[in-house]
Amino acid sequence: MALPKTSNFLSQFVLPLTLTTGALSCYAQESPCNNDDIDWGQEMEGEVMCIDGQEARVFKPEGWGSDGDGDGIPDGFNAWYVLHGSSGAFLDKEGKVIANDVRLLTQTLMSDPSQNNMVIVVDQYSPRGYFPHQGSDPEDKPSRKERLKDISSLIEFARGDLDFVTNGKVGIIGNSQGGEVATMHALGHIEGVRADFYMSFYGGCGYREEGSKNQAPLVIASSDPNKDEVVRYCPELKENIEANEGIDFDFKMYPGAQHGFLRADDDPKWNVEDLYAQDGALNLLMRRADEFMGTDYGVV
Repeated sequence: MALPKTSNFLSQFVLPLTLTTGALSCYAQESPCNNDDIDWGQEMEGEVMCIDGQEARVFKPEGWGSDGDGDGIPDGFNAWYVLHGSSGAFLDKEGKVIANDVRLLTQTLMSDPSQNNMVIVVDQYSPRGYFPHQGSDPEDKPSRKERLKDISSLIEFARGDLDFVTNGKVGIIGNSQGGEVATMHALGHIEGVRADFYMSFYGGCGYREEGSKNQAPLVIASSDPNKDEVVRYCPELKENIEANEGIDFDFKMYPGAQHGFLRADDDPKWNVEDLYAQDGALNLLMRRADEFMGTDYGVV
């Protein structure tokens, strides 16, 4: 099944998801995650959750609450965390418009409700008081080290506190800097737990030591280094990982694709290569989800 070049096709499969809890505040600062007026698109809202100081929106699949063994807990759901880039999870200073790449990744994973995927969009910035669209000083941006610790906390939370993930798995996907820190976590740049699957979309590869070896399945969907300075070191990282026989590593570079190709639409700033990359990378996500997360999207 090939996806078309824009996210409009996916939107018809995304079911209405209802806000079931009130606003939470993990830190002193209010996060846009708490704003009930956020335009998630296609009636996507989700439940607000606080996870070790991070605020998130949780999207639940159709049939949520099904209980095969009668213990009152839904069985066998995968937990997917979607990590935003350096510009944050939101496009506007009021926090009412979710970033298009974050939205598209969420819609893709939720496009087939029978796959039992629960998607958690994490806001790692604004709960800490960093608002990239409100003039916050870039020096105050949470560091990669902080974001790596966040990922470990998210994995531990899914496995330890979300009972319905007991029979499922945990996936980490991210765009831009979110993809970079996902890659770093898979490569073991912080000790401790690992997710069952990682995927980076046009994330940087600056941490590319010769001994680099992924400790969990890792897929990198890269823009073209000739078009995107952010991914300039990704070919070198690819060579290093392959030289060390990294576990289930896959690297796909899309020639001619610009940074942010998941946001590509009919605007003239995007080209056909960007649309091709968007289509190919989303299909790659679903194929690898089938392989490592036990889903059955059936994409060929």
